[in-house]
Amino acid sequence: IPVLHHFCGSGLANNLHAIVYHLILQGKKMQLWETDDEELKNNISKLPGKYTDVIMLLHTLIDNCFKISRKNTAGNLVIVIDGLDEASVAFSDYNISDYFSNYDDNGEVTESWNSKSNIKWIFTFREGFYTFPDFNTQHQIDVVQPLLGLDESSVASAIADFNPSKEFIKTVIDRGQVSNSES
Repeated sequence: IPVLHHFCGSGLANNLHAIVYHLILQGKKMQLWETDDEELKNNISKLPGKYTDVIMLLHTLIDNCFKISRKNTAGNLVIVIDGLDEASVAFSDYNISDYFSNYDDNGEVTESWNSKSNIKWIFTFREGFYTFPDFNTQHQIDVVQPLLGLDESSVASAIADFNPSKEFIKTVIDRGQVSNSES
């Protein structure tokens, strides 16, 4: 299962606009996007500058261009945005709910957008920073072991819908490992 991930740190480079850029470019590097449309290829190569345009590009890539590899038999994609509350520092007018709206050419919301059921979004953030759209498929884990890192049961529970292998769960745990170094 391919995983697009972004860890937010504070500062101008880590805002909701930059996160969308990173997810698109990461998907390009992982060869997840497939299209014959020349205009779309140009947009992927030279990303739009306008916040709502880059969100619409991500929607198009996820909805129409996500290439499912032979190894990804379930056809799933996981998108992880970790430390989301840090992204609010630079541009506080942006909200994560922006990602789940469609926009017209003037940047006005036209309707809500839902990714397909094979796309799973995982967000981590401190309580009180964001209001998410109300989806009937939304789940919340109130406590994640921030000092202990991830354990097998919490990871397996969070991604159970994908029927992950033991190896995949171990990889998620390894990538999410918390360093215990002392300052």
